[in-house]
Amino acid sequence: MVLWYRGLPELERFPTVKQRRVAMRIAFRAILATWYYWAYAPLAAVFLVRLKEFMVANGWLPPMGRAIVIGLLAGFLGVGLPITYCKRRVQRSLREQLLEIGVAICLECGYDLSALTEGRCPECGTSFVDSHVAPG
Repeated sequence: MVLWYRGLPELERFPTVKQRRVAMRIAFRAILATWYYWAYAPLAAVFLVRLKEFMVANGWLPPMGRAIVIGLLAGFLGVGLPITYCKRRVQRSLREQLLEIGVAICLECGYDLSALTEGRCPECGTSFVDSHVAPG
């Protein structure tokens, strides 16, 4: 089955399509519950406006330079950071749900821990001895 979003390999670890759908709903609810994420966009917009005013007042860059700098900052602050935040939050939620159904997976990097006997993830070094699901 081809998944709608290939950037989430954790989805393939769920046994059924129904469990995948439920897991994604739970993960997206976790994003919606973080109020500070939704307050981020207006704050970024205010920051960009103030930055533009500061640059114009000090004559730091010519008009074309200002447009380029503001465009790059807007792209990074307005698109890059929120997408990165959402993806990491969804991945973490999916990994927690996999642990709940008994799939041994590292919460930090997503490495499959099912065949390991050591107490650390070989990929990132995170200790999983204290986790509520024992590997293997």
